[in-house]
Amino acid sequence: VPLVVDGRFAAIASAVTVCLAAFLAVVVAFRRFPVLQLALMALFVGVAAFVNYVFQDEVPCAFASLVGSVDSLADSVGLVRFFMFLTVALCTLPATVGMGAFFPLVLRLWSLGGRGVGRDVGVVYASNTLGSVLGAWLPGFVLMENLGMERTILVGIFLYLGSALVLLILGAADDGTTAPDDGTTAPDADAPAGDSGTPAWYAVTIYVLAPLIPALIAGAFFLGWRPEGAARWNLSQMTLGVFRVSLATDACSDAWGEPDLVYYHDGLSTTVTVERWGRHYALKNNGKVDASNGDDMPTQIMVSAYPLLLHEKGPEDLDVAIIGFGSGVSVGTALHFPVASVDVIELERSIIDASKFFSDVNGLDYVLDSFPYVERDRLAIVNDDGRNHLASTHESYDVIISEPSNPWITGVSDLFTTDHFRIAKRRLREGGIFCEWVQLYELSPENIKTIYRTFASQFAHVAVFAAEDLSSDTVILGSDSPLPMDLRRVRRAMAHEGVSAELERAYVRSPFDVFARLLLGSRQEVMQFARIEHRRRGGEWTADPASNNPSDQGCTPPDCYRQPAPLNTDDNARIELAAPRDLIGFQRFEGYLANIYSPDWPYGRLRRFATGFADAGAERAGEMAELALSLMAHGQKPEAAHFIARAQRSGRSRETYVAAEVLTKLMSAEGEPLVRVETPVPGPQLAAREARQLMEGFAEVRASVDAGAYGRALEAMEDIPAPLRMHSGPGLRLLYAYLLYKTAPGFPSRYRDAIDQLEDLVRGEAEYVARHPEVFYLLGRAHDAELHFDKAVRNMRIYVQGRLRSLEPGEPPPGAAPASGGDEAPRPEDAAAKAERTDSGLPTGTEAESADATDG
Repeated sequence: VPLVVDGRFAAIASAVTVCLAAFLAVVVAFRRFPVLQLALMALFVGVAAFVNYVFQDEVPCAFASLVGSVDSLADSVGLVRFFMFLTVALCTLPATVGMGAFFPLVLRLWSLGGRGVGRDVGVVYASNTLGSVLGAWLPGFVLMENLGMERTILVGIFLYLGSALVLLILGAADDGTTAPDDGTTAPDADAPAGDSGTPAWYAVTIYVLAPLIPALIAGAFFLGWRPEGAARWNLSQMTLGVFRVSLATDACSDAWGEPDLVYYHDGLSTTVTVERWGRHYALKNNGKVDASNGDDMPTQIMVSAYPLLLHEKGPEDLDVAIIGFGSGVSVGTALHFPVASVDVIELERSIIDASKFFSDVNGLDYVLDSFPYVERDRLAIVNDDGRNHLASTHESYDVIISEPSNPWITGVSDLFTTDHFRIAKRRLREGGIFCEWVQLYELSPENIKTIYRTFASQFAHVAVFAAEDLSSDTVILGSDSPLPMDLRRVRRAMAHEGVSAELERAYVRSPFDVFARLLLGSRQEVMQFARIEHRRRGGEWTADPASNNPSDQGCTPPDCYRQPAPLNTDDNARIELAAPRDLIGFQRFEGYLANIYSPDWPYGRLRRFATGFADAGAERAGEMAELALSLMAHGQKPEAAHFIARAQRSGRSRETYVAAEVLTKLMSAEGEPLVRVETPVPGPQLAAREARQLMEGFAEVRASVDAGAYGRALEAMEDIPAPLRMHSGPGLRLLYAYLLYKTAPGFPSRYRDAIDQLEDLVRGEAEYVARHPEVFYLLGRAHDAELHFDKAVRNMRIYVQGRLRSLEPGEPPPGAAPASGGDEAPRPEDAAAKAERTDSGLPTGTEAESADATDG
């Protein structure tokens, strides 16, 4: 594979090569002088560690340069893993080779006399064991916590250089001879024949190095220890997180820029940082973003909200445990509910300290200067590992919420095993719910199914929700009690003070939005989803983990079979070993997420699970229509059509009419409202020549529009200088947006341009827009094409409701089905029928029967 390596990697590799060459030279040249050899070995380790220290903040981008040279990551997983090994080796190999040489050198020196070899070896081994224990405890639990990683490394460098100086002074008495048992002096076996004295260069070496070592110590202090030292690390660059190879090249490019690093602390278990990009804050663990006040907000809120909304006792007086503090948003959400207590188990104390930068979104008060930093009624913070705490505590909980980091991070995969879920289940009370965050990004379909099946294997009832519309984050709930999708229960929970406002930050504006995010509605569905299809092609069996067909249709023996995905256990560590490969080969399954949110997704059909609607009449119809609108806002048009049809059978309502109209307008462009071509009015600031240019250009635009040549019309419009278009009345701007919209099917980026133009009109020309509701129609259609389903429904709903208010006598009254003219969109009944035809054919259980029973 041809590699394009930048200068930083070449510099690091050259420095390492020089260090290793120096190591070999030391071993060979001073083999006759064990004390001096040991002194020079300590000097070598100290210098090698300092060289590594100087280059350390360049290492992430050096690795990124190697990754950037690979054309196809999916086909080069082994190569990228070798790059990881190579990068780690460059960082650690020289110093560790020297450290490894210390033991035999000390053993040789300590037993030179030849008396009591067994005792000498035992002393060295015991000392080595004691030193290993002290060397692990002192830096890890004392120095790192109080000095940080950078200065802890410098302390190690100072110790090695100081040891080298002491040994060098002692080595002045070493003449290259040994002392046998009889006390006589014999020359070293390696000494050349006839050479019984100490060579002249030996003394010169000592006299030169003796003052050089203190100079090196002073240099390391001034370059690294002092805050303004020239060799201090660029901490933002150190925590780029380039191990996520999908972001590695971009993270090191100038296009990303450099954030403000507002918090940095090397804790006992992780390096915690908080970066600020404008108003956006991101909390990182070892360079991996685990929380933010931006895109992660819906996930952080809903991972707490889902189990509290669906608990059979309601959220009142529940005892909640949360594994992982993160930004504190999930903790704050839980406290918005009327729960009795919230116990947060957090291993790393500095995470809670860092979360103070999120106080405006987590609602917590940081009134303490030291751990636990936060003091709040009903809140207790436990400094412990989440799994260990659940395994050892005698407390029991109504809800346990686990929001760990990604399973491809060392140690985190232990929170995705059957053993962990079994431990957590023991801490649940009757009716309790265990809730876990599970990612869909940078994981293969097989490993996603493994995690889902592993979870479902421990609980009798399971449901999976999306964190938000089209999200790559999912929230999976497990319980040994039923988890019904009960509208009344969720509505009661959301009625508590502050709950609705909190959920609105996650774009949950009604109980219907909760149901619309259902992906898998039962344990049966999870188990059917978590199967892997195997087909025989050309005499060989190939696995297709991306297949989502729940029935056996299309997969019949002997050429096809399905088997459950393997379980992830502590013993097999399947996810721990497999997930890191997914992190590299993510390109192979990038399109899988689209399958889960496609109209053909066969699971999570609310018609099988939704209950708790009003008993009969217009109220029941209105609730089903609102659910249909929420389903549309999450891209589920076929399922929305089904509930519109049920609403029409239940009774007439204004909401039913609106939902039906919104659906038909979004499903088809037929019946598109007319956009009137208005002659622009040149502003008084335009000169006569500019006004003439405007009108001539507009004449060409109008002629092309009249001829239906929208592409030519757009070209003519864009030939008019932008300042003339912007200062010639809102009509011309609306026409420009309309032409962008009409030509967008061949040029998808024009949908975004049309949205920008239309939203500018809405913000700046309120009176004009009120007279031209077609603006909202175009916005709804454009947002739908961009997969912004929520915005599409909101804008189309404004258009439909405005049209409803302006109905003339003789037009369909509220509650009636849309008129079926030649230009009308497909009827909702047709869409419902299509939805029924595309149904997965899943066997319906008791949950499905109870849902159907609500129809009467």
